[in-house]
Amino acid sequence: MKVWLLSLGCLIFFLYGSCLIQSSLDRTADRLNQQLGEIELELIARDWEQTLLKLNTFQQNWEKVKPYWAILTNHNEMDLVEEALIKTIRATLCRSYNDAMINLGSLQDGIKHIPERERFSFVNVF
Repeated sequence: MKVWLLSLGCLIFFLYGSCLIQSSLDRTADRLNQQLGEIELELIARDWEQTLLKLNTFQQNWEKVKPYWAILTNHNEMDLVEEALIKTIRATLCRSYNDAMINLGSLQDGIKHIPERERFSFVNVF
């Protein structure tokens, strides 16, 4: 009986912890994507200096989030986000609108994809 209760307690603890982690990933991704939306608006307006400032702020926030996400997620996904961020910054420095928009889109997609990939769902299990 004690083993059964202990197993049930561990299962409940695991499920609760998983929900908390997923919620944290979702909130962080939403916050980062909101910043990327603001960057996109600045980029559409072709305000290069403001875009670069916001990209630098995003990069600082990403550096804070990255160690926590690295524990929970696949490093290949994180590498794609890093690559897209660097390319977006470089394209902005060169004032290449098309390249900056393309790489910003990749960056937004990468940030959205990480929590979706880690979510406990039928598609991810099988």
